[in-house]
Amino acid sequence: MKAMLSISARSKDDRTWFNERKDWHLGEHLLNTLPILEATLEAGVAADSPTKLSDTTTALWRRAGWHRSYGTGRGRDETEEFRVLLQAGANVNFADHETRKTVMMRAAVRRHEFIPLLLDAGARVNLRDSKGKSTLAYAARYPSAKPSTLQRLLDASAVETLAQSKDAGPYASSASDPGTGGIVDWADQDGNTPLMAAISAQNLEAALFLAEGANIHATNNDGHGALLSAVDRGMDEVMAMLLSRGVDIEHRDVRGRTPLMVAIEQWDHHQVKRLLRAGANADALYEASSVTKVPLIMAAAAGKELVVRDLIDHGADMQLVKKLKPDLARQCKIAGNDDLAQWLVKHGMNDREESA
Repeated sequence: MKAMLSISARSKDDRTWFNERKDWHLGEHLLNTLPILEATLEAGVAADSPTKLSDTTTALWRRAGWHRSYGTGRGRDETEEFRVLLQAGANVNFADHETRKTVMMRAAVRRHEFIPLLLDAGARVNLRDSKGKSTLAYAARYPSAKPSTLQRLLDASAVETLAQSKDAGPYASSASDPGTGGIVDWADQDGNTPLMAAISAQNLEAALFLAEGANIHATNNDGHGALLSAVDRGMDEVMAMLLSRGVDIEHRDVRGRTPLMVAIEQWDHHQVKRLLRAGANADALYEASSVTKVPLIMAAAAGKELVVRDLIDHGADMQLVKKLKPDLARQCKIAGNDDLAQWLVKHGMNDREESA
């Protein structure tokens, strides 16, 4: 500790002592003060030197993803430390060799206040990590990402794309304004777009912002689109936004489920009503384990009486139900759902062992 304090004094002898140390790296100062960081840089340590002998990351890269609580109680000015590293020439586009995660991606996760500093210093936005995730996708997953931050990234991406239009690489080839493709619709290796990332993380503000202009019809490798994902996560406001924009309400995932079927599986009566009112097909067929079902059969098998009533009120074909599952009412009665069984009998089903 005495040695560190002497460095912060910045005397000639201290600098000589510093220069004689061969194992001193910027990473050793991550939990110390701004004066020590400045002294380290002034002593000749490069801004992009390894943070430790066994690592290849840089101090800027580490700080970009540094949780705020790490500096709590130490009187730190972390933004100023970040600015000092930038002024010292730290590489704003440095990416970890293994994950290809950039400084900007790290900042997009936890330190959004660093994003304007990085953009002003020339950081690129149109890059992906080793799994195909973009900076926008990283930012969209975290509640601290406000629409203004996402818009700043989209604007920077558009400018970058325009500047590189003559010799664009494979990941920087189209405009990025909402609604025109580009980074707003970039999918990772699993097919997830930034909109899907925001919905998956239940980041409401980001999801609503992106839903205004992103491709709402895109699907991931599991066949999940934005609507089905919103249903799965119980995000009613996002559902309403997507439905108002004309999303395909009957799109099926790789398992053959429609959003209505997923809502039934989620026991979400409110979502079922919203989807039915928006025109969801109450008689859509679903095949599982060589058995064909319709939403009403799925709901009745789970004992969801209110959902069954909603489906009937919205025109569910009871003749089709009787054809596919003639003993449905009887099965509900055996399961102890007498009220549901009576409701089905009232609408033409048979609760006796002999099927109609």
